Amino acid sequence: IKYILFKDDVMNLLSFFETFKTDKDCENYLIETTFNNEIKCSCGCSKVYKLNTKTKYQIFKCFQCKARFSIIKNTIFEGSNIGLRKWFLAIHLLTSSSKGISSIQLSKQLKVTQKTAWFILQRLRESMKDKFNIFKGQVEIDETYVGGKEKNKHSNKRQSNSQGGANKEVVFGAVERGENKRVKAVHLENNKPRTINKEIVRNVKLGSELLTDESVAYLPLKSAYDIFSCNHSQKKYVVDEIVYNNNVENFWSIFKRGYIGIYHWMSKKHLQKYLNEYTFRYNYKNTHLLNNMLSLSRVKKMTYRELTHG
Repeated sequence: IKYILFKDDVMNLLSFFETFKTDKDCENYLIETTFNNEIKCSCGCSKVYKLNTKTKYQIFKCFQCKARFSIIKNTIFEGSNIGLRKWFLAIHLLTSSSKGISSIQLSKQLKVTQKTAWFILQRLRESMKDKFNIFKGQVEIDETYVGGKEKNKHSNKRQSNSQGGANKEVVFGAVERGENKRVKAVHLENNKPRTINKEIVRNVKLGSELLTDESVAYLPLKSAYDIFSCNHSQKKYVVDEIVYNNNVENFWSIFKRGYIGIYHWMSKKHLQKYLNEYTFRYNYKNTHLLNNMLSLSRVKKMTYRELTHG
């Protein structure tokens, strides 16, 4: 009963600190919201009982396999020495900041090292992976390039006569129109038409309407989709008030502002994790972000070695 108002209320720092005063409050909230007051062992047995221990979190024992476990077992919080309250605050700061939060800033807020803050953020971004099915109906398609400008590079690293997308990472984006717009963003190996079209077929239902720019990369898909395009090179951005891809362009603008203003640089290795972060905030912007993030927390934990070495 204690948490019902908070689940329906607008989350802000004041309500956050009023609700989560200790790690125990966070543990109880996790049990109530994510686990629906039903504790299950990893073997699937729901017949568990509490043990009278003096540990940081309540320990349960499975009646069937006799295994002992806590509420953070098999979640992104497992194996972490950081308390749940700091984890919850990190989730709130990451999801409520429209452009994101850097690991240096988060380390100051949580009073942890920058390395620890970065590991927390990367664990959260990994759990934010796209869970939506394939798109259908009217779908806006576009690509963007992530990387520094040639003019800002050191003179011995510049390449003459290179185009805007040269030496940059390619990101494919799609927005499904509707009452609740949804976005997908995928880091691609290259910008070849075959690679882009393969990603479209993987994420968009055949027979849907594709709303694109004048790129010729989509021409091989004419037999599988209804393709409508605007010629941006001729400064035509809307045709018949229906054909445009401004929604996906707006998503790119939010992502690029975060790239330039917050993170400044994203490595090729972790670029997809940053895309997960921005797509999560976009897709769940009209919902309770903390609850949605906690619902995604029941995944296998990522170790630091897996993060840095793959």
